[in-house]
Amino acid sequence: MDENKEPYPNEYEEVDLRELIMTLWSGKWIIIGLFIVAIIGAGLISQFYLTPTYKIEAVIQLSNIDNLYSNPEAVTQIIKSNSLVFPIMSEYNQKFSDVQLN
Repeated sequence: MDENKEPYPNEYEEVDLRELIMTLWSGKWIIIGLFIVAIIGAGLISQFYLTPTYKIEAVIQLSNIDNLYSNPEAVTQIIKSNSLVFPIMSEYNQKFSDVQLN
């Protein structure tokens, strides 16, 4: 057996980091151009194809009848009740139906 040969040849190839950086630097305008095209494409998709999501926050003032605030379950039931939700929804739906969108 030849003593100069390695018993297991090196299967991995060395990567020269300087050469890799120089290759990327020489193609910097292609990378920048693709980046700009991706940003413009994402903006156009966002503008024309995605539907907006709206968030509404409301402050409800309740009176402290029979220590209502000390009972969170009662407050949750009142907030979710139809007697509170439907008048508010109908009021806001009326306001939004009067507004004409461009």
